[in-house]
Amino acid sequence: MLDRCRSLSEEELHRKFEMGLGSIHDTIHHNIAGYRWWTDRIADREPRPFLKSGESRHTLAELEQLGAEAEADMRQVAADLKSNGHLTEILISRIPPGKKFSRTTALMHACTHAIHHRAQILNMLRQLRPKEEPLELDVTAWQIETES
Repeated sequence: MLDRCRSLSEEELHRKFEMGLGSIHDTIHHNIAGYRWWTDRIADREPRPFLKSGESRHTLAELEQLGAEAEADMRQVAADLKSNGHLTEILISRIPPGKKFSRTTALMHACTHAIHHRAQILNMLRQLRPKEEPLELDVTAWQIETES
């Protein structure tokens, strides 16, 4: 999806839509912030300051860098938890307080939370560039394409 966004102008990246977080920039930003927050929570470490959508403007290159760092961090945390057998440990929710869930469930949530936001970005891209070939959201198609 970020590849498709590279051709967007700054105006298009920040154009407001009546859906989701309002712009492609803010929606990508929100997804990255979520990955970071959940990774810190799953790793049981002090959370980094939350990246609040709408409070900062990043270039697409900066978003790509933040996203790559968040993904690498999440992968490392998941690998560490798997290797030391802690994936099934129970975490206590802060929001809502006192609810219990496993680290695996938290990882799944972090990975799936962004799905509907990616669909919002796809819809925004379709409105910006209606004649371009639509993006595929199916994760199996994405993996096949990225590993080819």
